[in-house]
Amino acid sequence: MRSLLLAHALLVIISCDGGKEGASGNRDSVRAGGTGSEVDTGGDTDGDTDGDTDALPAPVLSGQLDLAELPGVPDGLRVALVPIFFGEGPRLGAAVATATPDATGAFTLQPPESPPSLSDRYQVGEFQPLDVSGATYVVLAYEAAAPDASWDDGDRLHGAALSTLLVWLDDTAPDQGWPAGWSLVDAGLAGTYGNNRCLLDTEVPLQWATAAGYPTFTPTDVVVPLAPRAAPRGLQLTAPADPGDADRLASVSYGEVFRGETGVTPAFDVPIGDGFSASVVAAAPAESRLNPSAELVYSLYVPLAYRDLDTSGDWSTDDTTDGTTLCDADGARVMVRHTEAPTSWGGLKLLDCQGGRGGWSLVRRTDAGTWSARLDEAAQAGVHVDPAVCSW
Repeated sequence: MRSLLLAHALLVIISCDGGKEGASGNRDSVRAGGTGSEVDTGGDTDGDTDGDTDALPAPVLSGQLDLAELPGVPDGLRVALVPIFFGEGPRLGAAVATATPDATGAFTLQPPESPPSLSDRYQVGEFQPLDVSGATYVVLAYEAAAPDASWDDGDRLHGAALSTLLVWLDDTAPDQGWPAGWSLVDAGLAGTYGNNRCLLDTEVPLQWATAAGYPTFTPTDVVVPLAPRAAPRGLQLTAPADPGDADRLASVSYGEVFRGETGVTPAFDVPIGDGFSASVVAAAPAESRLNPSAELVYSLYVPLAYRDLDTSGDWSTDDTTDGTTLCDADGARVMVRHTEAPTSWGGLKLLDCQGGRGGWSLVRRTDAGTWSARLDEAAQAGVHVDPAVCSW
């Protein structure tokens, strides 16, 4: 049995040092020794000699999008059942089934063959004398290029059923206490673990978290939940204010406030009195991106109360601000963040680990110095403008 090596790193989504906002996410992985997981494209050497496993039909999966934070199914969203090869990035294969959810977010997916093709199988568990061979599939929500388009590598990902993978295991699995054939499994992939570390890959997807009680298997007739966390969403904000001498509030790009870069239109620019209301829906422009080459691309905007000295009706270089900004109920400064839907598994997993959402949101600075702590609905209700307690 190969020894399991753990390589842990604290998840850093955004780095901020001395007012300079950078971007990177450290790829934290759990890998076994050796050359990594390999896709079996040769002869059938997985020890599957019992015809009973092969005789079981491929299951029809029923799923449900969680639309609690969305007004409905996002435009263009489809779902796909995709082979995922852990130990290789992980690598996503070609979709074996796709579907369009109905208006309530319900969907079904039918894998095309049972047992799965040899090209979908690899070693998912390490035991003596035989490793367990199987196939692992993930349900993805993606932004389709056309109404009936299948998932293609590079499409924007809106979410994944991280806690409910579809697996097929060979007939060596029962010797290890795992079910042979088709089942659903929670392998502990969702969220962070062990002091906020983020697992992006592992060569033993069903064994990396055994100490925490994983994996847990369930029958395939369970409804698969899928939260489209990365789907684009707008921001509607109404809050009280003590504006001081200011008469407007603009959400100005991070680059303009801290780097002297101009040319990016504020995310919103509204009148301010004893309160204000703001709404932003359209995606942030490309020139506002702070990390355009990263797996999880984002923009930041700084809310600033200002005096419209040139009476232009919007933010301009002739206007003045004393640095008064938006704060939460505890007096912590708040920024406006736009996060783009990722196009890679790594970006989607980083979004999951930080508890982020696609589109617009309000964020606080974390203890690690990153502007990624998203305000939930209750926290957002406590934001306010007060120059006496909250300014840059």
